[in-house]
Formats: sequence, C-alpha cells, structure tokens
Amino acid sequence: RLAEAANELQAMRSTVVAGLDRYEAAKGDPDALSAIGFSIMLNNVKTTVSGQAVDIVQRALSVVGIAGYKNGTPFSLGRQLRDVLSAPLMISNDRILSNTANLLLVQKGSGKLLSA
Repeated sequence: RLAEAANELQAMRSTVVAGLDRYEAAKGDPDALSAIGFSIMLNNVKTTVSGQAVDIVQRALSVVGIAGYKNGTPFSLGRQLRDVLSAPLMISNDRILSNTANLLLVQKGSGKLLSA
C-alpha cells in the first residue's frame, strides 16, 4: 500500500508540474492564457489533483490502519482526510467538469487541437 501511495503521489506531482510548466510558457502571452485549451488544461489539473489527493490519503490510511483514526498520534490522518475530502466539494468538480465539457464542444467546433 505504501508503494501505491508513493506512486500516486508521484503522478499527482507530475500533473501539477506539467500544469505549472504550461502556465510558465503561457504567462507572458494573453492570447495563450485566454485560449480554450489552456482553460481546459487548468480545469483538468484541478479536478485530477483533487481526486488524486483523496486517493493518496486513503492509501496512507490503509498503511497506518486504525492508528490513523486516533487524534494526537504521529499517525493521525483525520485532518488530512477531512481536508482532502472537502477539496472536490470546495472547487466543485462537477461544475468544473461540466464547464470543461462545454469548452471541449466549443473547441471541437473551432477545429483546434486540445493541446493548443
């Protein structure tokens, strides 16, 4: 379980770094920042990472077992679990995914590729 959690954490970090790299490449270009493909990419980073964070904490909880539920121990994960479970709600993944679907339809109609 520890190896799975570490693997998922590495994948999440890669998603964040790729998003940051894409932002760094576009930050001086207002057209690139306002492009549909850029908005889609940002939405994908938000929804993907918020879901991955939940999975990582749940995997960590399976590693430490019942000690993760106890407060005040070095293995307590109650706060982390609460925080990551709220992330998809606070950023409203359903709303973001709905907006992304609409952006994808608009982009498809424009003939541009997703990576644009």
